[in-house]
Amino acid sequence: MKYTNSEVIHKKIGEIQILQYYALLEFDKEIEHCFTLKHGGYSKGNYANFNLGLNTNDSLQIVKKNYQLLCDNTQFCYYNIFRGEQVHSDNVIFVDQENKGVLENNIQIQCDGSITNISTIPLITNCADCMTILIYDTVNKYIASIHAGWQGVLNNIVVKGIQKMITRFNCNVNNMIVCISPHICTSCFEVMQDVKEKFEKEFFCSDLIYNKDKEHYNIDLEEILVRNLLTSGIKKKNIHSAHICNKCNIEDFYSYRENADTGRMAFGIMLK
Repeated sequence: MKYTNSEVIHKKIGEIQILQYYALLEFDKEIEHCFTLKHGGYSKGNYANFNLGLNTNDSLQIVKKNYQLLCDNTQFCYYNIFRGEQVHSDNVIFVDQENKGVLENNIQIQCDGSITNISTIPLITNCADCMTILIYDTVNKYIASIHAGWQGVLNNIVVKGIQKMITRFNCNVNNMIVCISPHICTSCFEVMQDVKEKFEKEFFCSDLIYNKDKEHYNIDLEEILVRNLLTSGIKKKNIHSAHICNKCNIEDFYSYRENADTGRMAFGIMLK
């Protein structure tokens, strides 16, 4: 289909459409994963059709119905889903039997990343421009799902999540596969002077910042993230990106910068 490339395969399953990463499909007996497109669900208007964002003006019951549809068409377990209340923090938590099932139990936990080694708990992250990242330790059998908008990248949330996997759960960077979701591209990600200066100060990344005009700049967030991943010890061959801009493809993806009143995609992973 349209978005299949060297890193991802675009599939239609029933009425919904998803992307899956070849690097993770090698372990499809161990994990389930997917990134959703915006087609096939029950939402209407600006949220049409497959909105999986709870913090929108869409009907909560409709969004839950969309999640049930996702689970009906994948091996994700609806009753065990974990999805954090994303607040652009650097907080990454461990998900166990006590804090799973946030949809069914109406639990709200503020975090932008989650880790587990417990089977049948889907870790879900929402996005509508931001990068979302899945991590799988293929030896120690830990998974993580992390939300990284520009504030998350600036706060090094992905590297902090990896460090937590290493120090608390004895994971090893040599075993980790990292997959980066579709997200806003460099040309579409426009910032003002204040944000540009924050990135220059934190990462010395002037070569990844481009002048659009006197007041606006474009930043290559993905390359900044990749450099940080490499510095943290992730092997280059184990870093995979969809290389798809959701804002450039709004017929199939939601984009907050295109329309703030919009739905959300989901990037999820689960140990079977």
